[in-house]
Order: sequence, then C-alpha cells, then structure tokens
Amino acid sequence: VNPNPVKRGETIEVQFLNSNASNLSILLYNQLGQSVLNTSIHISAKVGSYTFIIPSNLSEGCYQLVMVEDDKNRVVQKLIVQ
Repeated sequence: VNPNPVKRGETIEVQFLNSNASNLSILLYNQLGQSVLNTSIHISAKVGSYTFIIPSNLSEGCYQLVMVEDDKNRVVQKLIVQ
C-alpha cells in the first residue's frame, strides 16, 4: 500500500502478486469496525496494482485496510489517514 500515511482525497495504490485470476475485495474499516469503503475488482494478471481515492470526508486516524481474495486469503494492513 502506497503511500502510507495518506491524506484524505489522495490516491492510494494497492499492489498485489497473484498466481491465478481471482476476485479481490478491498475494504477499509474505521477504529469502531465500521466499513467506510468497500470495492471489488477482478484480477487477471499475476502482478498488478489497483488505485483508488481515499474519501475526503474520512476523519484523520488509523484504519484497517482488508484485502480478501476469492473469500479465502485475507491480508490486513494498518492505514493512517491524515
């Protein structure tokens, strides 16, 4: 995930390494566990990236960025929003 920390309204890039075509869900949770962003993409390349904009109405603080591949593999990363 790049950049981290990220400013509200700024674009963030998620890079992934994948062996097969799959569906990837990207979710962002606030400190209360509430989902503040939820998107799904289809990955067809073995290596790639996806960019999205951090909503400008988010409060500053720590968030959990969760990436789930085909409802199986889960990666969780802390994301700081400024």
